[in-house]
Amino acid sequence: SIIECCKKLDKRRRAEMLARELLESDPKNPSLWVALGEATHDERHLLKAWELCEGKMAAPMRSMARLMLGREKFEEVVECFDKAVAINPIFGGDWFSLGFASMRLKNLSRGTVAFTRVCQMDPNDPYAWNNLGSLLLQQGKMRPAFNAISQALRNNPVSYTHLRAHETPEHLVCRLLLEKKKKTQKNN
Repeated sequence: SIIECCKKLDKRRRAEMLARELLESDPKNPSLWVALGEATHDERHLLKAWELCEGKMAAPMRSMARLMLGREKFEEVVECFDKAVAINPIFGGDWFSLGFASMRLKNLSRGTVAFTRVCQMDPNDPYAWNNLGSLLLQQGKMRPAFNAISQALRNNPVSYTHLRAHETPEHLVCRLLLEKKKKTQKNN
């Protein structure tokens, strides 16, 4: 739609004007309320969209979650993304952001579920594998953590550098195991 084009071109004012204009003739259209909420960064419009769709569309909660993510309100981010993925679980970006917010809240189990889902949807995402490995390490699940971090490195060797920058004692153990595995593979 033209509103989406305006948003992508960073023409929020124009997107807002178009959404308001279209809402005059179709005030019960939840998609237009989402567009208005995204253009204005006003959560009231997103809540109106959620009310109008009777909780059957993921878009209002997805947009609300992104808005809360920008405001670093991580509890609200998790709550909104939980609602969005319950309705439409196929957006990997939603799961990734849900995992990120869960990590910020130190909710290791919720973050693990979210990043596991991202890895299932996109097995080549090294950042999701890296985050999953980190969460598993923090839970003391060394073998699954090792496997996740190995997968991250397989998909992107840069993850190794990223991992070293945030190394904890658990990460060190995992890194040493990886180095040992590489040496063993080289010698064979």
